[in-house]
Amino acid sequence: MTRRVYAALGALAALVLSALSLVWVLDDGIIIGTLTSEQVDLILIGFWLLVPPLFFWLDWVWFCRNIPHGSDERRTISHTHTLSRNIWVAFVALLFLLFYLQQLAWQSQDDDGADPAVAQEQS
Repeated sequence: MTRRVYAALGALAALVLSALSLVWVLDDGIIIGTLTSEQVDLILIGFWLLVPPLFFWLDWVWFCRNIPHGSDERRTISHTHTLSRNIWVAFVALLFLLFYLQQLAWQSQDDDGADPAVAQEQS
């Protein structure tokens, strides 16, 4: 597999999985087997914390090992990794924030016995 194919597959997987992760966090009615929503939330956060750095590490160590230091190609790859890392960090922060807000809504619902979305519509 070439680096170009690896990067393209990684980008496609990241787009699809990030969209699915956002759908999951925005729709708490989705059930996956016997897992609770909180368990899936933790699995998703764990996935997004671990897999992208492993992807970039493998790219750098395996596919970039023979690219000469100081070359334009190596600088471009390094710059792309930096941009991708920043997007990844922002996405993980967004997921964490959405999961946290969802937990607060569930806690409020448990405390009040009312659905927060319905309470907001009524006011």
